[in-house]
Amino acid sequence: MKTLPVRVGEEADVDITSAARWYAQRSERVAIGFIDAVYRELAYITLFPNGAPRVRGNTRELVVKGFPFVILYRPLKDHIAVFRVFHTSQNPKKKFRRKK
Repeated sequence: MKTLPVRVGEEADVDITSAARWYAQRSERVAIGFIDAVYRELAYITLFPNGAPRVRGNTRELVVKGFPFVILYRPLKDHIAVFRVFHTSQNPKKKFRRKK
């Protein structure tokens, strides 16, 4: 089985970094747990790019187990594009808006 590389986009990278910093201010252990959980889900996406439900067009959404975040991604021909790691307490309409 051929796997596709996962490419974490700039917005998703900022999402992950911001959340990890927020958790680290409260608990380094929880921050590390968050990063580990995100990487576990990215590994899952690599193995099963169509394993998460579609939420809009070809965009899929995968829950980060143990944390109130979802990973939004699109399987493409040569890679899997992760474009957000979105906190679920936010307005869901923001998922697809570009940050300014």
